Amino acid sequence: MNKKVYQLYCEICNWKRVTDGKAEDVKDLHELTLSPVPGGVPKLEGGKIVDRPSSKRQRQFRCPNCGRTVQAKVVQNPQAKIDAYREDLRRQELAKKWYDQDESFRQKYEAIKQSYSDEEDDDE
Repeated sequence: MNKKVYQLYCEICNWKRVTDGKAEDVKDLHELTLSPVPGGVPKLEGGKIVDRPSSKRQRQFRCPNCGRTVQAKVVQNPQAKIDAYREDLRRQELAKKWYDQDESFRQKYEAIKQSYSDEEDDDE
């Protein structure tokens, strides 16, 4: 499951909240109203003046303890690395099981391993 998780953290009073960005999670916090950042100076293209698009700013909230401004930061999925590691272990165990149980698989594996080591010897 690849769900974005955000962390609101106040560096002054160490208040912290983890949320998935839904309105219900931050309903009790006061959100600051922010104007968009201008895109830059208008350009002249084809005889017409074209305004550059402005960019939105990151949502900001007031800390409920001290009142300072708190920004939401994206938290990397901590479970993703654990899941990848477990999947790698599962594949290694499965390969070892096949290697131990199946004689023909073991012979093919050893032959391939030998051919790679022979190629490395020829390169030297």
